[in-house]
Amino acid sequence: MTSTPTNDRKARALALLDAADAAGEMYNPTYKDAKDLLNRALEEAAKAVENTLDRSQYDAMWEYGLHASNFTLHRLPLQRKNLDKARQKGVPFDYAAFDALIADWMPIYDRIEAWKPLVKSGRRILSPEERSGTVRTLDNTGTCACCRNNIKLKNDRMVDHGFRISDGFAHYFGFRSGNCFGVGYLPWEVSTEGAVALVKSMQTMLTDTVESLFTLDDRTEFYLPDHLKTRQERNTSVIVKPEDGRFLQAKDDVRRELEMQRDHLQKSIAYYELEINNWKPGTLPGTKAREAQDGGS
Repeated sequence: MTSTPTNDRKARALALLDAADAAGEMYNPTYKDAKDLLNRALEEAAKAVENTLDRSQYDAMWEYGLHASNFTLHRLPLQRKNLDKARQKGVPFDYAAFDALIADWMPIYDRIEAWKPLVKSGRRILSPEERSGTVRTLDNTGTCACCRNNIKLKNDRMVDHGFRISDGFAHYFGFRSGNCFGVGYLPWEVSTEGAVALVKSMQTMLTDTVESLFTLDDRTEFYLPDHLKTRQERNTSVIVKPEDGRFLQAKDDVRRELEMQRDHLQKSIAYYELEINNWKPGTLPGTKAREAQDGGS
């Protein structure tokens, strides 16, 4: 298998599951780490399929909720149903690619679901030998170009970590609840490449969002949000058409979400572009700490 960030995340997560299988137990932090890695890898795998579609297939993908951001482990069975719905309606689509994707990931979904009721709260108690090696230092760390957190490096690049960045006014930028976009990039002290790549990704998202807003009135179907569903419709996927009295409400919900996403992306892009324009090379935290220590001795 070719080594890519997607394959590496998937392999790391499967190694965590294999270790839990061997130990016969799994603690919540390990379970969460495995899920975060797998969700990121699955979304990237779906994005790779998405990038092969032509415009008509791309529109069908959004209509049936099959876009990459909707591919997470817990939604995988629903995505299989959505694909079957499109197939039954004869929608022209590259079913083979999505069938292969879902077939590849369903066994992993089953493993995660099997562990879910067995996961133990808290963390595993470390032995004295293990504890002696767990003191974290600033050695081999850098500042993530996207979230600005101090993160360990592997081969001079960011290792997997979460994503959360604030503008200082309790507003948090970013769209991932799993791993940061900056994973795999050089630290901020060395390069702006991670932030530049993030801006490019957000600009693509912004273009898609604006186009979705522009074509919103042409759509004839919408997924019904939960707050508009009847009690019988809950926990099911409901599509409404113009003859349904809730159609306009569903469209208004989509419009509000798209407008919020557009505004959010515009603010985020402006924030990062300013940071990139003002960037200057810096000293890595480990080097800075050693210099401070040497200067004080």
